[in-house]
Amino acid sequence: MGLSDDFKDFCDEIQITDDEAGKWINRLESIAKKLNKKYYDSTSNRDHMVVVGSIGRDTAIHGVSDWDCIFSLPQDVFDKFDDYDSNGQSALLQEVKKEINFLYSRTDIKGDGQVVVVSFSDGVIELVPGFEQSDGNYKYPDSHDGGSWKITKPIPEQDAATEMEEQYWIQV
Repeated sequence: MGLSDDFKDFCDEIQITDDEAGKWINRLESIAKKLNKKYYDSTSNRDHMVVVGSIGRDTAIHGVSDWDCIFSLPQDVFDKFDDYDSNGQSALLQEVKKEINFLYSRTDIKGDGQVVVVSFSDGVIELVPGFEQSDGNYKYPDSHDGGSWKITKPIPEQDAATEMEEQYWIQV
């Protein structure tokens, strides 16, 4: 049973365009390069950056409003902020915000709970400063209620989305 041309057209229209993806990837790479320079003395524009959320799961559509990512920081950075008497999590978000602000000084950037939000006129990047754990999950800051550390598991989420796509994918 074939799919209608209308449905095929609809599927084509909701795909993220190459230009759209390229613009956001360039922004993410610029941020990764800036943070790699600060935290790893590296000029890599890809290392330590993990794209998550709908983009990372490959479920986003054209015009997606936010690009979510985790930037994996070294253990000594965790130790530094974990040693704070109160809300080192907020201080971590502010430090990362400050670094990104050097890159995008005319852009609205704020630390917000668990993320650094970089607001562009056409969407936002929500960057989580995280710490990769031995099991592949990430510890991240939550600055609410005096601060705490939480765990997120983006890789199993991405793997599950890929498995579902492979199991139920329809050729259009």
